[in-house]
Amino acid sequence: MNKTSIKELRFGDIQDRVKAGRSIEKQVLEVIEKIVVKSGYVVTPPTIKQDKHDKIDGVISRDGVSHSIQIKFRQTGEDILVEVIRPFTYEKVKAKVFDWRDMIGKADWYAVLHHSGKKIYWINVSVLKRFIEKAIDNFVKELENGIKLGHREDGIELKIVNDPRDGIMKLMAFVTPEKVSKAVLDADINLE
Repeated sequence: MNKTSIKELRFGDIQDRVKAGRSIEKQVLEVIEKIVVKSGYVVTPPTIKQDKHDKIDGVISRDGVSHSIQIKFRQTGEDILVEVIRPFTYEKVKAKVFDWRDMIGKADWYAVLHHSGKKIYWINVSVLKRFIEKAIDNFVKELENGIKLGHREDGIELKIVNDPRDGIMKLMAFVTPEKVSKAVLDADINLE
């Protein structure tokens, strides 16, 4: 990777982004491991299938019960980005066809690194998805009165946006982490 800061890689070279992402994942998993090991959990890397197909970054387990973790990091903004529908159509919203990566993902938990690198939000993915689905229910009710470009309510904003990489329209949820976070972990992640 060149000397570009991780924070500057948003639309950069995909290989640099992957390498930077792996560095962040490793550091976040080390923070999680320091905390959960005290409760008897073990942190392990994902299988190749979990990593490549399910977008799982780590697994915590204890007494034969495992929980998958996906690490999320946003370089700007205070909220969590969740891709809900892609490509976007109003018909998919009305039919509640949540077909994109984050809504069909296999992770049990998100470890969401704040853009400062100083805290990690620990989020139950099922709780997050229910929070988003409730907002979409309200968005669908609004659509009965005509076409809308998004929806906002306490702790969440739904936006129809163009994907900057390929121009495909998608529905994104911007979620305030404190509304869905089970815990906030102190961290000191190197983002340079």
